[in-house]
Amino acid sequence: MASEFKFEVGKRIKKCRKNLELTQEAFADKVGMTAHQISRVENGHEEISSRNLAKIAEVFDISGDYLLLGIDNGRISVEEKLKFMKWFREGKLLFGDESEEMK
Repeated sequence: MASEFKFEVGKRIKKCRKNLELTQEAFADKVGMTAHQISRVENGHEEISSRNLAKIAEVFDISGDYLLLGIDNGRISVEEKLKFMKWFREGKLLFGDESEEMK
């Protein structure tokens, strides 16, 4: 996954966590991750698996589209759409567990 994409996903996860007024530890406990993993994901240093992303979306009733693409209320900004299209064309939208399967 492109580092810019990881950073954007992590930024949205962090925004959701802060809006829920949860510490990284409390958030991690609820989704079955460690606080260290959450920190690394939020800061764009670690890829989040599709399984963990789906768990976050499910547990906190957050749209997976929002976490991945920045879609809010069924709309996506042109800037976000262009970034997504670029990453897709470059083959950089694989997640940690999926990229391992591709090797």
